[in-house]
Amino acid sequence: MPPLKTPSGLAADAAVRAYLHGRTMPPVLYDAIVWAVGMRISAGKLPLLDETLTNDIDNHAVATRARLLMAVQPTSPPCPPAHRDAGREPLSAEGI
Repeated sequence: MPPLKTPSGLAADAAVRAYLHGRTMPPVLYDAIVWAVGMRISAGKLPLLDETLTNDIDNHAVATRARLLMAVQPTSPPCPPAHRDAGREPLSAEGI
């Protein structure tokens, strides 16, 4: 059974998950980054995710299969704009 997380550990986990935004990474690296963020929270350091940590996450995180498939799904083309005279009677030269 995994150990219970402290409040700073829970906050660190939430911060890293939010930064990942659906991406995944190797569990060992994920746990190390959560631990580092937890230490920053406990020490009162800001930002929680500094440049080194975000670079590590970005270098090792991969999009999940569902996110990859969502990006390549075809979309319907936009509807052409309605003609400005649509629905009006045809103009004639008599009234000119």
